[in-house]
Amino acid sequence: MTMTTPSAPMTSFAGTARLTRFTLRRDRVQLPIWVAGTTAMLAVSLSATREQYPTEATASALCAASSTAPHSSCCATPPPGPVPARWACSRY
Repeated sequence: MTMTTPSAPMTSFAGTARLTRFTLRRDRVQLPIWVAGTTAMLAVSLSATREQYPTEATASALCAASSTAPHSSCCATPPPGPVPARWACSRY
């Protein structure tokens, strides 16, 4: 029995590129379906929200009502990044 040494040093990422190519090839149908489905759900949700709260006054009323709800303490920090003015609550 002869032991051979690998030509390249072994790292923790050995074989990662090969496994990634295999996974992408195997999921070539599922991945686009998931991306398209997630994008469609985002578009429908955005459309429904804009339809439900068309003016800044209705959005502000939602913000005021939700800031007094008991469950709002879990969301007491501002979201990261810029916040659109119509969704910025006064308690931040």
